[in-house]
Amino acid sequence: MKKDVKLYNMILPTFMLLTMHPLMWIFSLTGNFVIDSVVLLLVSLIVFKKLDGKFYKKNILKVWGLGFLADFIGVGYLLLLDDIGWKYIMEFEESDSFIYNLMMDMHLVTFGQEYATVGSNLFLLSGILLAAVAIFLLDYFIVFKKTDMTKKQKMISALMFAVLTAPYTYFIPEESFDWYFALFRLGGV
Repeated sequence: MKKDVKLYNMILPTFMLLTMHPLMWIFSLTGNFVIDSVVLLLVSLIVFKKLDGKFYKKNILKVWGLGFLADFIGVGYLLLLDDIGWKYIMEFEESDSFIYNLMMDMHLVTFGQEYATVGSNLFLLSGILLAAVAIFLLDYFIVFKKTDMTKKQKMISALMFAVLTAPYTYFIPEESFDWYFALFRLGGV
């Protein structure tokens, strides 16, 4: 009997975790499956010099599921740092201090509300980079472990996934989804 695979990945803005609306999840799951499929077929073309259906079938669900896990690692990191900053640092800082403003930027950007400052964008970028590193490690050590690939081919393949499927959508502000929230009368986050 196969182990259950948890599914999470690239099309996953941080605030989406809070909405949990079924259609948003369907969009995310489908979009990620398509993106992961394209990248896996590209890897097949580069590594094996052909489209290898057997390679694709053997690895697509692992790549897809572990990609979601990596994205949740990035989101978890963002939420954890925001929570620590909000609970333990904010109360000791003056409202006009650099640290206070940085913590406020982190809090606002975590919930899709503020993307204007360098600090908020660097904070999001750190979550994306963490997710990309997790994608690389999971793909290299789990997905491509028992393949016919050389060490160099595994490295290139895992790196391709890390760069091409990193969760860049963390940068999408919540306002971009106002139409969606209005359509389903969700009222935003």
